[in-house]
Amino acid sequence: MTMADKEDADVVIWRKGGTVYAETRTGAPAALLDALDAAGLQRRTQAVYTWHEVPQNLTKEQERQLASRATAMAADAGYYVQISPELFDLGVHDQAVTELVTTRRNTESPAGPGTTPATPAPSTPPRRTGPRR
Repeated sequence: MTMADKEDADVVIWRKGGTVYAETRTGAPAALLDALDAAGLQRRTQAVYTWHEVPQNLTKEQERQLASRATAMAADAGYYVQISPELFDLGVHDQAVTELVTTRRNTESPAGPGTTPATPAPSTPPRRTGPRR
């Protein structure tokens, strides 16, 4: 059982020892694993388990930035994310959300009548993000 299974989240980002992990539910969809890859996390697999790690050569600040960006990207893709508070950087998270919204607006066709564009995340740091189960 993974940390995400235990915490009832799609992905849990946390630090154990000197390593930052992003653990997904057992049998996580490929789209979630791909979103974590795209955020810059390194995928690891052993037996039936798959998880991601922040690259080892980063500073603590770079780890926070990467973890916060991964949180924004996974939540934007519709996944429920739990991140340890010490790994969350609100400014990086908000910047990533703004970039995701801007990219979506620039690549999608114009919205039809009655639709509303996506908006950036609120200014308070979420401990859990994404849709609730």
